Amino acid sequence: MENVLAQYIGDHGFSSSVAQIQSLVKDYIRQNKIATQFKNDLPGRHWVNLFMQRNVISLKMATLHKAAEKLSTANPFDIFNFYECISKVIKEKNLGPEQI
Repeated sequence: MENVLAQYIGDHGFSSSVAQIQSLVKDYIRQNKIATQFKNDLPGRHWVNLFMQRNVISLKMATLHKAAEKLSTANPFDIFNFYECISKVIKEKNLGPEQI
């Protein structure tokens, strides 16, 4: 079951904190109606740390992922440039709405 849970966490993006992983595990448990010994279906920090070790989930990798995500969308000029480039290509190629 842990491999399914690790995949579930992967599908929902890496979390950047133990609390976020606890929340994802709790959601998974409740959505799948799994009986556990966790109080209110929330695993403890110790369980999360061991789970991460067993499934090679790293908070450092998660933090790097979050940092990269922020960098990619933090600058509104980057976003504006993206749409300027797309508009230029659409005009150059004379593309209509049905071709996009």
